[in-house]
Amino acid sequence: MRIHPPVLLLLAASPLCAQAQWTQLNPSSAPSKRANSHLASDAVSAYVFAGNLNATTFYNDLWRFLGTTWTNVSLDGAAGAPPKRRWGSMTFDYGRGQLLVFGGQDSSNANLSDTWTWNGSAWTQHTPAVAPSARRWATMSYDWTSGKVILFGGYDGTTSLGDTWSWDGTAWNKLAPANSPPARGRCSMASKRDAKELILFGGTSGTSSPALGDMWLWNGTNWSTITTTNAPYTTGVLTAPMYWDELRERLVVFGGYNGFERGDTYEFHNGTWTLRTFTNQPVARSRPGMAYISALNKAIMFGGYGGPTVLQLGDTWEYQTSAVAAVSTSGTGCAGSGGVPGIQNSNLPWIDDTFSITLTNIGSANPMLVIGFSKTTWSGGTLPFNLGIIGYSACDLRVSMNLMVGGLTSLNLPIPNDNTLIGQEVYFQAASLGPGNSLGVSGRTDIKFGAR
Repeated sequence: MRIHPPVLLLLAASPLCAQAQWTQLNPSSAPSKRANSHLASDAVSAYVFAGNLNATTFYNDLWRFLGTTWTNVSLDGAAGAPPKRRWGSMTFDYGRGQLLVFGGQDSSNANLSDTWTWNGSAWTQHTPAVAPSARRWATMSYDWTSGKVILFGGYDGTTSLGDTWSWDGTAWNKLAPANSPPARGRCSMASKRDAKELILFGGTSGTSSPALGDMWLWNGTNWSTITTTNAPYTTGVLTAPMYWDELRERLVVFGGYNGFERGDTYEFHNGTWTLRTFTNQPVARSRPGMAYISALNKAIMFGGYGGPTVLQLGDTWEYQTSAVAAVSTSGTGCAGSGGVPGIQNSNLPWIDDTFSITLTNIGSANPMLVIGFSKTTWSGGTLPFNLGIIGYSACDLRVSMNLMVGGLTSLNLPIPNDNTLIGQEVYFQAASLGPGNSLGVSGRTDIKFGAR
């Protein structure tokens, strides 16, 4: 493919700083200060459950966050709720549409082995015949491959654990993978819905040391190690929350502990960890709750242990990009010899990345991709422009013809790390010229450049 001048303009790069930012929120109501709580998302909201203020004050209230405000949906001390606790495990069971809570430690320092679900209005305790042993500091997340929740590890008060369990809504089943991470607690696990994988990171094989820094992948049946570069904290980290950012396609880790409370934000992509820096960010802490809310394209973090006085915290933060990359379509096309052409994108147009598209329904016709910088005018006329003047009255030109690329059915467009591109739009239209001069034209595809 020949590089055309408009593409060369895109390749002119100027450096850009990180676009995802931390923002502190000030909701009118919120959970009380606490650490060691449980935080999980159902894709449209986030929930905080339990935790403790100190060695004697424990909670079992449940709060829901919908983007701006916390709502207390189950009061502290409510009848029928799970006993008060800290250091338990909670995730959203997408297969059953409910929160799942397991284990932890109560105010008498006893480890727990109970299983509870929240269906949006009430708690239910489950008493399966077989369950993981009593423990604290286990981690669990929903596995999109098996349609079950996976639980790993923890600490039983004497020994760190390295067992893997699944929950199917009715029963716990102990799994026997051929490979497994070394026993640990206080680690983090994130679910990648698109790849149907679970990622496990960090933790400790003791109670607070040694901190671990290895990564593991669960593919639905087995664990395998992940080779990384630029790993966060060469000495490892524990109690650092982690989530998968579905929009930005990054693992995000914040804070944690490895001798002292940390305040670092790391992102993991394609085998490499990157430290992000900000002018405004949360104070250093360990043991906060953090989860990604898909519908809002952002993560929410609450509480933890740290700050200038190293105490329990009650602040709420969000982490997201304000420059969201987007692809949209509009208008109808007209059929050629292979049908109505289309344009499919396999990712989003982020700066400092490669944007990939494929032309569809071309058949044996000659493909053409038109790239325009306007969707309203071209060559002194208005768009869309009906092509009846050249004999194709069913077809419309919907983009300015600034660049035409012929002879290919796919395009990989490198987008430079250039802040002048953020928010700008480019418009695509596919065409096919077949036997007998038959013409097929797609609708319009709009892309807006964003920054992670």
